[in-house]
Amino acid sequence: MALLNADEYRQYVDAITVVQLEDRPNEMAVLVLDSPSSSPSAVGSSSAASSSSFSSPSPSQSSVPLNFIFVHGSCATMKQFFPLIHLIHGRGHRCVAYDFVGCLFSPLSQEWYDYSTDSLTADLYAFYRTYSLPDHQNIVIGHSFGSSQVMRLAAEYGRDAIRKREEREEQEGEKRENDDENEKEASEKDTPLLLARPKIPHVDRIVLIGSAMFVQPPSLLFTLPVMVLQWMQPMMRKTFLARAYHQETRAEVLEEAANSCDHNDMYMCKAFYRQFQWAPTDIITSVTTPALLIHGASDNIVPLEGETGARSLCSKLSNAELYIVDKGAHQVMQERPDECCDVIFKFLGKQSHES
Repeated sequence: MALLNADEYRQYVDAITVVQLEDRPNEMAVLVLDSPSSSPSAVGSSSAASSSSFSSPSPSQSSVPLNFIFVHGSCATMKQFFPLIHLIHGRGHRCVAYDFVGCLFSPLSQEWYDYSTDSLTADLYAFYRTYSLPDHQNIVIGHSFGSSQVMRLAAEYGRDAIRKREEREEQEGEKRENDDENEKEASEKDTPLLLARPKIPHVDRIVLIGSAMFVQPPSLLFTLPVMVLQWMQPMMRKTFLARAYHQETRAEVLEEAANSCDHNDMYMCKAFYRQFQWAPTDIITSVTTPALLIHGASDNIVPLEGETGARSLCSKLSNAELYIVDKGAHQVMQERPDECCDVIFKFLGKQSHES
């Protein structure tokens, strides 16, 4: 099992930089590890100048380079992906991750709405527009609530969604051209602006870890005052660790998870869960991007079975497959990163062959 030691964790943490995304109100912590063909970058898009101290692994052979984008779960952190990122980057691929506003490495906001699902979705869209690459396959990996956000992203920036939007804009442009002479002159001036709009790379594949058709937030608990939630925080951490990790999970993993939980700000948690919204059914069923679902057999946070579970989600997505990790629970990417990495690349190889 690929477990990172303290020095390896510190390398990733040191490479994180806080950035301000275009048109978004808050700064966010971002980690960018470029593929070995270019210098590993700590911040910014592929053209960012600053570099981290990582030694570059040997790139794997691939006709089209891969760009992996990671989206963590509710009140969590990109650190949960570090073992998986370590393996994927070690195979020679670009990896990009970020922390939601108020989560671990990202600065807190005192604005309630900034923790809403709508605001976090807008943050994700801005992050994707900044860090997706047109000359790569963009593979987006989401865990738990992050998987719900990834489905929203795929519904907006999937290949079919972008194609339909471009066709609609083309039809609107043709309609303007057929207007009367007065409007036609204005339309001809506007058309080049429409055509010059930067194209957003589409989402090629998605990986949904610990996902489901629907997840109900613990809304009643988070109606309590922040002061009470702070007092309850050690108990909530203990309950989460017991439910989210398999009984055979190594002590080092649990210790790292406990440290991350203890850093959660309870105002942020309360604001997030009071405004929590899982992706609705119409968005989920509109996703046509090929999807891999990875689920721990012992997941006690998000169900595998039942009408709202992972199997149900897999059946509702138009192009999806489900892989179950036998000795895994909710945090399978931390518990079994090697197994998750292998099944992800098997999925990508299969999809590439079918394409």
